[in-house]
Order: sequence, then structure tokens, then C-alpha cells
Amino acid sequence: MPEINKKPEKCSAVSTMERCMPDFDYSHLTRELRELVIEDIKEDPSKYNQEDIQKVYNDSWFIERYLLRNKLDVRSAHQMIRKALEFRNSPVISITEFPHEFYRIGAIFTYEPDRKGNIPVWMRICVNQKIPIVQQFTKSFLFRVIEEADKRAGGKGIALCFDLQGAGMNNIDMDLLFFVITTLVNYFPKGLSYMLVHELPWVLRSIWGIAKRWLSEDHKDLVKFSDSTTIYEYFEEENLPDFVGGTCKRDYRTVPSNSITLSQAAKQWNLNEEECFKIKRKFADHLPPDEEEAAY
Repeated sequence: MPEINKKPEKCSAVSTMERCMPDFDYSHLTRELRELVIEDIKEDPSKYNQEDIQKVYNDSWFIERYLLRNKLDVRSAHQMIRKALEFRNSPVISITEFPHEFYRIGAIFTYEPDRKGNIPVWMRICVNQKIPIVQQFTKSFLFRVIEEADKRAGGKGIALCFDLQGAGMNNIDMDLLFFVITTLVNYFPKGLSYMLVHELPWVLRSIWGIAKRWLSEDHKDLVKFSDSTTIYEYFEEENLPDFVGGTCKRDYRTVPSNSITLSQAAKQWNLNEEECFKIKRKFADHLPPDEEEAAY
């Protein structure tokens, strides 16, 4: 086999900030949109969380990104941001504490930036666990991971990376796939730089054909494909996790200090012991070897 060039001159990564940016002053539209949203907040503050309210008042980009997503149409941007703010304050999405296992299986996480400075959200599809009883909480976790990436990027560049090595039809969750795509497009507008589909097996090509239909014409060209050779056109080797040929030593399974045990989560989520055991059994296969036994 020919040697892989891990230092290619070509950079295939792209940035959302290089795409469709106005070359004129539109600050008056930003002010107009902000005033409309502030009126909404004053009318019923309970619909919005405090962090988002602060962003409306103090973060211009938080307002601008909705304008740019709607081609500077204030009315459309207002409808979009209002729905987004109400969604962000919904009970499930407002969850901020998750069990250790959500992190330790290494299925969904942020990592080191690509060659354009975008913050990636890596999704290892072969690790995806279809567990209906925790589906809503999985969505909430995914939302929080995307939010973390968005904060690290300053709202100006996320690369959504699907690693499909070893994945089969049994790993595909169309509902979750639809959620992640629509979440990025609708609730983090102008934040998605591109979606990278890594090592797409032929058996799953039809699935990605369906997923592409969910994207607007403006977003369809953001879908990129890579393999073990071309991945380095998007990321430096030292910024890639080990499972895609990288040398970065940062542990992508790191558990944050505010995580909880699965038993604690089960109580908060009103799950019984049998359901909790089923979840543990599902996660055990993808935990690090020294933690598998402790999962039971």
C-alpha cells in the first residue's frame, strides 16, 4: 500500500464565516431584531432561560446569526429565534447532568480544531446505542455537546464529524440523525461549517441519501466525505483522536465534575431497576475494558 501523506498541502476544511457574509453594514437590522426579542421576553419571561436572556441583551452575534441564516429577513429571523429560545428552555433540553457512562463510551464528544479552526463534534456511529427509554435524554446530551462546541467556537464554526468505521444498519438511528442535523441548522444557525462523513460503507449509502434530503439547498453542499487518506485534508494528525488515525493524547472519554451515576440518573428520569440494568448492559460493551465489569 502507498504511504499516506499526513501533511497534505490541500486543505478541504471550510469555514462558515467564509460563506454568504454581507459586505455592507446591517447593524440596524440586528438592533431591530433584538428589540423584537426583548419585547417577547418582557411579555413572558418564563418562556426563556436566564443565560439566553443575557445573550439577547449582550451578545450581538447571538442575534446576527439568525439574521444571516434568514438572509437578513427580520421577520423570518424573529420567528426562528423565538422558536429556538423556547426550545432551549424545554424541560428535557434543560437537563445539564448526565451519567458517567454517557461520557465513558466515547460516542459523542468535542475535540481539537480542524485545519480551519472549526470545533468538531465527533459521533462514533458504531458505538451508538438504540435505547428507547433514554432517547430523549440522549438528545439532550447531544444538544449539550453541540452547545459546548458552539461556545468554544464563539458560534462561528462547528464541524459535525460522523465516524462510520465498523457501523452497520443496527447502529443507525434515523430519529437521532434527524435531531442532530435539525438542531445544528435551526438552533445554532450559521454555526455549521460542514458535515464530514468518514469511511462511509456502501451498505449505508442509501441512509445518507435520505439524510441529505433533510438539508436545505444551502446546506447540501456542506456534506463532505473522507477516508483514511483524505481525513488529513481536514485535520492535522495531532488534532485527531486515535480511532481515525490521530495522535492526540487528550482523553475524549473524560467525565466532567458535574456528571452523576447511572443510578442517580435513573431516579431523576423515573426509570425502574430493570430499565436501569438494561441500560447498563447496553453501555457495558463500549466502556473501557477496566470498567466493563463495574457496569454490572
